[in-house]
Amino acid sequence: MPTQEQINNGQKEINGKLCQVDWRIIVALRAIRTALNRCAGCPESELAMLDQAIAKIDSMSVTVAKVDPPGCLPEDRTTPDP
Repeated sequence: MPTQEQINNGQKEINGKLCQVDWRIIVALRAIRTALNRCAGCPESELAMLDQAIAKIDSMSVTVAKVDPPGCLPEDRTTPDP
């Protein structure tokens, strides 16, 4: 049976990998946003909505590695915003 320290270390590793995935997705989203900005006809309002969504993902991502990450309790479950 694993010790509490082994369980904690395993959870740290999982949280770290989740953060790495998030950060790579955020980089990709920012690249997509840059490409969309270069396209003629892409409304600024749509780009602003994308910027807001990326910023929200980025701010939520940094909380994953905390001791009590958000969304872990059943009452924290919500439908993701677009």
